Amino acid sequence: HLWPHLWPHLWPHLWPHLRACVATELVSRPPPLVHACVHMPGMPAYALYSRLGVQGRDEASMAQVMEGADIVINMVGKRYETKGLLPVDGEGKFSPLKGSRVNFSYEDVNVGVAASIAKVAAATPSVTKLIHVSCLGASPDSPSVLMRTKFAGEEAVKAAFPTATIVRPATFFGHEDWFLNWYAWMGERLRMVLVEDGSALVQPVHVANVAKAIMMACESEELEGKTLELAGPADYSRAEIAAFVNDITKQNKEILPVPKQILSLAGQAVETTLWNPYLTKDDVEVMSLDLVSDEAAAKAAGHVTFADLGIEPTPLEKVAVRGPSPGGCWFVGLLVCSWFVLL
Repeated sequence: HLWPHLWPHLWPHLWPHLRACVATELVSRPPPLVHACVHMPGMPAYALYSRLGVQGRDEASMAQVMEGADIVINMVGKRYETKGLLPVDGEGKFSPLKGSRVNFSYEDVNVGVAASIAKVAAATPSVTKLIHVSCLGASPDSPSVLMRTKFAGEEAVKAAFPTATIVRPATFFGHEDWFLNWYAWMGERLRMVLVEDGSALVQPVHVANVAKAIMMACESEELEGKTLELAGPADYSRAEIAAFVNDITKQNKEILPVPKQILSLAGQAVETTLWNPYLTKDDVEVMSLDLVSDEAAAKAAGHVTFADLGIEPTPLEKVAVRGPSPGGCWFVGLLVCSWFVLL
């Protein structure tokens, strides 16, 4: 049995499509391999699934859903801190002076929840594999709190489950991503903004390539205890990405370089005001970093790359120029699959 728990209640904007791609990889395997997976729009109708809720601070609920599982895939993460409407104290009572609106902080999600999942997985007799999805750029010295907590989460996972496989994907691209679509969204409503001159580099990776690598980690004992460093075939500056999106969307909007301090203040204002912020102060830090893979350094550290896995990463231009996913087509496909199953 392969049982990936995909944690729908704490899903990050960074990986909305990775969940679907991993689930598709799983249900494409012979039926005896599939025990349960979380259903989502776009999944084949014939998929065996089970929707199971988990509380991020409740290890008993984690133990319940892991019962009988062989493999746990943890994709929990958050690019912003979730907040409530009013500030509350530790007991959940309204406290305007000493309370906080933050419900789950970066540390709570990226470190605390990750550590709890690993701890419970290690204590579950049936679980033999844990795959923990982190991100490229995770470092204890990063100026980004996301990257620092991602690294701390990796360390907590390895401490609790030493044979865990750590997956460090670069910035995702694919349908419904929060990378290319973010630039398009900003251009449509506001302006495509860059931190300073947009010279920071990214090495985008197609989400389906990462899903395939995760599936290989599920099936291979050789990848236990390893770190998978997964990046695309080419790097681009943020300015090049913005220009590329501007071109393929035909928006022809102004691309606006903004001083980092000013954009950080804007991000802080947005995340304070909106529950689902399109920009945060830490986003600005992330966008000012070079998020690229150094193959020589990866080899020296013993990390596994796409080349080691025999996977050829998909170029950004090959997928992005297809345009957006046609609305409603997944539903038509679902009906067609259902019809074949009924026959």
